[in-house]
Amino acid sequence: MYVTLDRLMPTMTIKIEIPEGLERELIETFQDILKKLEMIVLFEMASKIIEKSELTEESALEIAEEIKKSIRKRHEIDH
Repeated sequence: MYVTLDRLMPTMTIKIEIPEGLERELIETFQDILKKLEMIVLFEMASKIIEKSELTEESALEIAEEIKKSIRKRHEIDH
């Protein structure tokens, strides 16, 4: 079984020999573990990016309001 975390940089490949008869159970278990690991890594990466950000909470709220207005306007036009 090869597992590749291709959304992360650098790419990591893990090779695991699985005993016959346990393939399905182990694959499902490893998939769950890798999904959780990926979320942790992505959260850590996002946290590091946010630490360096100069965006204030007030500015972020203003941007969010502009996005909401744009979405509302687009949906009014579509209907």
